[in-house]
Amino acid sequence: MTLARAGLACLLGLILVGAAAPEDEAQRMDANSEPAADEELAVVATRPSERSLLSFEMDAETLSGIPGVNDDPLSALITLPGVAVNDDFEGGTAIRGTRPLDNTYRIDFMEVGYLFHFGTGSVVDGDLVDGFTFYPAGYGARYQGVIGGVVDARTRDPLKDGFRAVLDANLIQGGVLVEGALSDESRAYFSTRASYYDLVLQPFLDEINDSEADDVDVVQLPRFYDYRGRMQFDLRGGARLDLLVDSAADEAELLFHDESTETLQDPALAGAHRFALDYDRQGIVYSRPGGEDDWRWQAGWARNRTGFSARLGGAGTAETMVSDHTIRLEATAPVRRRQRLGWGITLSHLGIDYDVLLRDTGCTEFEVRCRFSDADPIATTDELHLVRIRAFVENTVYLTGAGDGLNLVVGLGHAQDDYLSERELEPRARLEWHLGPRSSLTLGAGRYYQLPAFEYIEDKLGNRDLSYLEADHYVLAFKHRFANGWLVRTDVYRKDLGNLVTANAASRYDNRGGGTGRGFELLLQGALGPRWFGWAALSYSRAVREDTDTGERFDFEYDQPLIASVVAKFLLNEQVSFSAKLWYHSGPPETPILGGEADPDNAGAYLPVYGEVNGERLPSYFRLDLRADFKPRRWQGLSFYGEILNATNHRNVSGYEYEYDYSSRRSITQVPLFLSVGVRKEILR
Repeated sequence: MTLARAGLACLLGLILVGAAAPEDEAQRMDANSEPAADEELAVVATRPSERSLLSFEMDAETLSGIPGVNDDPLSALITLPGVAVNDDFEGGTAIRGTRPLDNTYRIDFMEVGYLFHFGTGSVVDGDLVDGFTFYPAGYGARYQGVIGGVVDARTRDPLKDGFRAVLDANLIQGGVLVEGALSDESRAYFSTRASYYDLVLQPFLDEINDSEADDVDVVQLPRFYDYRGRMQFDLRGGARLDLLVDSAADEAELLFHDESTETLQDPALAGAHRFALDYDRQGIVYSRPGGEDDWRWQAGWARNRTGFSARLGGAGTAETMVSDHTIRLEATAPVRRRQRLGWGITLSHLGIDYDVLLRDTGCTEFEVRCRFSDADPIATTDELHLVRIRAFVENTVYLTGAGDGLNLVVGLGHAQDDYLSERELEPRARLEWHLGPRSSLTLGAGRYYQLPAFEYIEDKLGNRDLSYLEADHYVLAFKHRFANGWLVRTDVYRKDLGNLVTANAASRYDNRGGGTGRGFELLLQGALGPRWFGWAALSYSRAVREDTDTGERFDFEYDQPLIASVVAKFLLNEQVSFSAKLWYHSGPPETPILGGEADPDNAGAYLPVYGEVNGERLPSYFRLDLRADFKPRRWQGLSFYGEILNATNHRNVSGYEYEYDYSSRRSITQVPLFLSVGVRKEILR
């Protein structure tokens, strides 16, 4: 881990954002009855052609008020089995042995620029999230273009009657949401949020910078804003038209002095380091839901602009702007009484403008010797255009008639582009056996392809002759709901990965990387009486990478053999609720540095002597977060909330900072014990 990341993580740990207030949890309980059996974390759809039994359906109401995720149902993804995160401030998640960059995210049917801010939750106001479906592996032909997982999120419909406004503020950020009916057939909402903790903490920041004048200055703490709007129109026949606009932006800046440890180890890093990420999206989606015996289809268009800007001291700069225009059509229709056919096509045009002047190390996940000072500068300014076509057909056969017995789903995807000129077929299938009204057994398998990242296939930065990344998924899942409403689910999976990108001295990059991820997962969810409810997840897995040329094998950087989480919520009464989240995982792999040797090309600098790639592990991770919510009877619509993050103040290590000569090291820790408070006001008319 670099000192830049370490300093940023330590500062963020002192100011981690507090959670927003939950929805009225009293709506989910009846003091004289048990919770309904269908209030579950994993919900099984009645038609497997629409939602696979291999997916997890997450409900925003069930997940509201969980501590440590900013009342953000999308960030609650980390509580599910098979999801790995190495650092509290990471914006992405590794899923069943694949990288965060191997996932795809949809919001309201269309892809989004990025889903998570720099360590402070998702880009979607939690009050707008209706829920999301999570596909960790084995998903059908409908989802293409990635070898990892899929998160398909949906925001709720705007308020149909009257007007509603919500004001929410805590120590870190504030936001406002307004929504209401425009007419009998139309409605809209608009939400905007912004962080301001950089202003609140400026005096502390000045003191920190003064105390480390010869090391690293934090010029700009991470800050963000986002907004999201949706206008909805009712059309004839139950159809709907949605107009979508949303945007987000993040930035942070550090300054490395000449005498800093990081600069002494890699002289090219001296100077300012600035990172900025932003996107804006405009879209239109037409939906015709239909009935079980009718056509159901959606069509959408979206323009998505995603910009990235980086300055890495003396190592160089990079500016990119990706403009993605996408048209998508998906439909399902009954073919006969025991059969339903689904099909779809997605057309995308990507325009990438870039201006790069960088000491490009040419490193991938397979290399660790990656100093900017050892690399030659590369300069390229150009634009790249890419047209992608993705199409699928999927046939569901209800072998025993009603859809609740034995079902076979067979699909075929086709992917091609005009840049790498690749054409691939993606066969996928699953067999779903409903053993009874409360049990099901599902077996899924399929082939998946993904376009390599832009920097690997651009003419000067990379190698245009690369092939698609590929993966084969195999999943066996069992689900059972007991008579008392408790749910248990177990999954056994394997992912075989191929054509992963590795460095090559002659061509810069090639496709000789491979890998395997396999594991066992358990989810248990239910309620104890009308006031206690929650869930527990357990994962045991192994993930490795292999250089197929050299035969070298090592643990995947997100390999965490044991992951466990417990979430519990207690409703004291209609005004007060408490919740807790406990999270444990094995320490991720780390490549040790055994010592240093003098750099012959830079006086006073040292070169690291590396041990085996990912040859040791960081200490195990443990964190307990607590939360309380209070809604006074006297003030209608007003609520208060408080959280204690890392209540045991456990020192969770995210990496090591080495002395300039690599003679010793010290641990870099993540979020310490932290107390956060906030207030929320809701206005209804």
